[in-house]
Amino acid sequence: MPQFDFANNLWQSQIFWLVVIFSVFFFLIHTLIAPRIQNILDAREQKLTADMRRAEELKAELERMLAEKESLLNKARNDATSIYSKEMERVQKDVAKKQAEAQTKIDEQIATAEKKIESDRKKALKDVEKVATEIATQVVEKITGEKADVKAIAKAVKEA
Repeated sequence: MPQFDFANNLWQSQIFWLVVIFSVFFFLIHTLIAPRIQNILDAREQKLTADMRRAEELKAELERMLAEKESLLNKARNDATSIYSKEMERVQKDVAKKQAEAQTKIDEQIATAEKKIESDRKKALKDVEKVATEIATQVVEKITGEKADVKAIAKAVKEA
């Protein structure tokens, strides 16, 4: 291989061309390829930075929305509790009113029934007194054989 033959004077020209080709490649890479790669890397960095900033903004907005949602939920719970309390109070008042009306009706019916019972009891007692007076009169007449004094017997039955 001629490259490894150091007795040959070609190695000096090979080193020269190596330096020239290396310099040209270095110049091309440094002026053409590296700036394009750097631009791509810078654009990528800017996009990542912008995306991270946007993500932070969205996160802050999401947290704000969550806090707003929680406040709306708490307000809704409080409103529901308030409405429930008011309705329960109204229902309890209605129930108490209806119970009072029902109790009044029941009391009236009881009073009417008691009056009727008392009237029937008095009527029954009168009837009992009348029947007792008639029976006593018939017994006295059968036993004595004479007409009995109805007024005296009625007075005796009333006293008994």
